[in-house]
Amino acid sequence: MSMSLKWWLLLCSTLTIMTSAALAPSLPAMASHFSGIPQAETWVKLVIAIPGGIIALTAIALGVLVDRSDKPWLLLICLAVYGIFGCAGFIMQDNLWGILLSRAVLGIAMAGLMVSITTLAARCLQGEAFNRYMGLQAAFGCLGGVVFSLVGGLLTEIGWGYPFLLHGVALVLLLPGIMAIKSVPSLQSTPSQVAEQTKLASTSNPVSSTPSVPGFILAGFSLLAFVEVLLLYVIPLYFPFYLQQQFNANTTIIGAVLGSVFLLVAIVSMNYAKIKKQFDFRQLQIMGLAAATCGFVILSMSSQLWLTIASILLLGAGFGVYRPNLVVWLFSHVPAAMHGKAMGIITTCYFLGQFFSPLIFEPITTGFGLQAVFVTAASISISVILFLCVSTKVNSINRENVMES
Repeated sequence: MSMSLKWWLLLCSTLTIMTSAALAPSLPAMASHFSGIPQAETWVKLVIAIPGGIIALTAIALGVLVDRSDKPWLLLICLAVYGIFGCAGFIMQDNLWGILLSRAVLGIAMAGLMVSITTLAARCLQGEAFNRYMGLQAAFGCLGGVVFSLVGGLLTEIGWGYPFLLHGVALVLLLPGIMAIKSVPSLQSTPSQVAEQTKLASTSNPVSSTPSVPGFILAGFSLLAFVEVLLLYVIPLYFPFYLQQQFNANTTIIGAVLGSVFLLVAIVSMNYAKIKKQFDFRQLQIMGLAAATCGFVILSMSSQLWLTIASILLLGAGFGVYRPNLVVWLFSHVPAAMHGKAMGIITTCYFLGQFFSPLIFEPITTGFGLQAVFVTAASISISVILFLCVSTKVNSINRENVMES
């Protein structure tokens, strides 16, 4: 992979975060503008929520399409659609229904971007180079969220519609993208694909020429992806209320603390390739979950600032390892010809986790308080750690049985 293609992909990866981060500061002003519409506040919140729902519905189909494409033209098409329909909200500032429709189309483009970017990187990079890239991609996503939130807030001071124009960054990236993909190898000429074809050809009695992955493997990774985002969204959904209750924090302090969490996620993710040299995939996944568990436990008991800071460090470290490791681990099990479909499945699970996070935790905080939310999050994390430990034991038993037979 050329350096220009690598950095172009990393910049594109920030767009998937930007669509919600940039608009979040403008939601109150948008709701005020459309106050004449019944339940305006609920409809305005859908401006943020609709793309995620569309992504969950379309990511798998787009992943299959990516697998069947020899060149990443879908990525460029989605980039253009993202830029045009993302900016459409600025033009339709008096038409809430038009804005919502444009956000639905934007969701399709986002699904295509999320699936295509990682699949293309996996096509061009192998081994430690891919590990480094995934760490950087996770870091760029977190840093992009911080930057776009700040810029979106500043643009909202001018007018609530101006943050929509930030989607135009995608159009700026379009021309460099056309130049960059010229260096992308044919799907059939990538090292991973050649290795798979060689392995298939050397098999004495192949069942099918179509690559496949056992369903239980995809189910396991789907669970891990769902749980990651389910727990991650506890931070932006409930951490601000915790800071307000415990320390009477104002919005500036809350923003700074939330930003520090995701900054730590970015720092740890950037060093993922170095960490990976010391541990295997399963160990890293358990370590990430264990750190997040400790962070949530401390939050559930904390009433002091230094304990809160400790929880932030642990949560940032845990999720900083979890995100890149999950995708790299998944791709180590999946043939290159199925990377797009596998990434589509994982992307769907990410957004299902985002959707279900408030549905699961909101009744808990209403009935038992914020501390109960953090305890529940820790309990879910511990359950997944136990699942990983049990699956390790089962795998070792199966290997012993194979060797004996």
